[in-house]
Amino acid sequence: MGNEPSAAIEGAPLAFLEAVVVWGTRALAATLVGILVALLSLAWYAPEALPFLPLALVGLCGIAVLSRYPLANLGVVLAGFVFAVNSDEGLQISEVVYGLYLYAYVFFWYARRLLRGDKILFSATDRAALLFIVGGAFLGVAMALVFGASLSDLRSDLTAFLVLALYFPVKEACRCAPRGPDVIVYVLIGLGIFLGIQNFIVFRSIISSATLAWQVADARFAATEALIMISSSGVLFLLLDAERWRHRLGLLVLLLFMLASLILTKGRTFWMAFAFGTVLSLLFLGGRQRFRLIFLTTVGSAVLVLITVTFFGQLADLVFSGTLRRLATLQDASSQDLSLIARFIEWNALWDYIVRNPVLGYGFGTTYQFYDIMDVGTVDRTFTHNGYLGAWFKLGIFGLLVLLFLWVSGIWDAVVVYRTRLLSERYRTYALLSIVSLAALALAANASIFFIYMNQLFPFALLTGMASGLRQRNLSLVGQSRAAAVQAHTAGSAL
Repeated sequence: MGNEPSAAIEGAPLAFLEAVVVWGTRALAATLVGILVALLSLAWYAPEALPFLPLALVGLCGIAVLSRYPLANLGVVLAGFVFAVNSDEGLQISEVVYGLYLYAYVFFWYARRLLRGDKILFSATDRAALLFIVGGAFLGVAMALVFGASLSDLRSDLTAFLVLALYFPVKEACRCAPRGPDVIVYVLIGLGIFLGIQNFIVFRSIISSATLAWQVADARFAATEALIMISSSGVLFLLLDAERWRHRLGLLVLLLFMLASLILTKGRTFWMAFAFGTVLSLLFLGGRQRFRLIFLTTVGSAVLVLITVTFFGQLADLVFSGTLRRLATLQDASSQDLSLIARFIEWNALWDYIVRNPVLGYGFGTTYQFYDIMDVGTVDRTFTHNGYLGAWFKLGIFGLLVLLFLWVSGIWDAVVVYRTRLLSERYRTYALLSIVSLAALALAANASIFFIYMNQLFPFALLTGMASGLRQRNLSLVGQSRAAAVQAHTAGSAL
């Protein structure tokens, strides 16, 4: 009788293992059955998709491997953003696959840290980001349902907004991972290079198919300006820090290409933003780097014009005529530029909506109505060519204030990192890139679609996350140096 309890206790682990084996076998069988049903359904309803099945299986295996390397996984997620900004019209299967991968990554990243109880809030910037992401998503959806927004517009706005959730994975990588900031900067530069190449390919197709001169002169490449601008600034700062001549030469060629890509977009707002960021960087750079920046921008612009005129001849005249015409309209844009006048009308109409509900806003996907002189008719729109009015319209005054605080706090984090000089010169260069790019985006947001626009929210999330992560890395070094000083003082006192 005395041995029965101990026998029961010894048998408990064996019974538990048997249960695990049984339920594991059932789960595996259910999974196999589910895969078989999915394959049969695919073969019945979409047989043309079957050739892509091996690629899907390879992709799943690749994701399983990447999950063991967090920084590499994050890099692939961020670099995959090229599929979300492709130039093809309509919704592509690559965009759908990438969207699923992106949001699955974000979901599991947060779920893992929530289950493990990991701390992710270390600063006011972090708290502002969390409040804006979670509170903004909840408020945006709630007000959208109140004002009867269409589900497709709601989904579109919410999908773009949730890209901001990348802030915390990026921040953690820059705070902890040895090569985390490098991955973020190289992704930003790489995306800009990819979009620049894509723009030139599309421009070449326009040239080959154009029958009239104006079709070449008026060619524009919207939706790529922000990433190309940030990439251009990144290449410029890397060039300023380069020590070897072969590195300088390669980066100079790349910079000329990026500037040509930025000019090709015909985006006046982002031309001004890039110029503003370049001038702003002069306030932070030392004498030698300041002189090098002025020299490179002057000589590089002259070389770019010379190359264009020499190798492109009459085609260069067409491109220059369109570019100069866009640039010339800046002087009297408020009175003669039809597109800017249309934006004034748009902003005035949106302001009437904001005044009627300034506190909570109208939510994601909600439209406003006005007469558009460009379309010559009354239109309903979910977006506006002003990021600040857009944030106010969607999320009310509280959403706008939290966004502005996050923006300014991100810039301040980068300024602190650059000024304290505790991190390496490479990381300080990344901090300067965050300062300049966030300030340039703040200027560009006055006349561009920023809020609820994935192509600009994506670099915003990366830049603010990198700035916050670098400052937290900086603070850890401050703590280590203080601890070392106290330890040294204690040891000296003991002697």
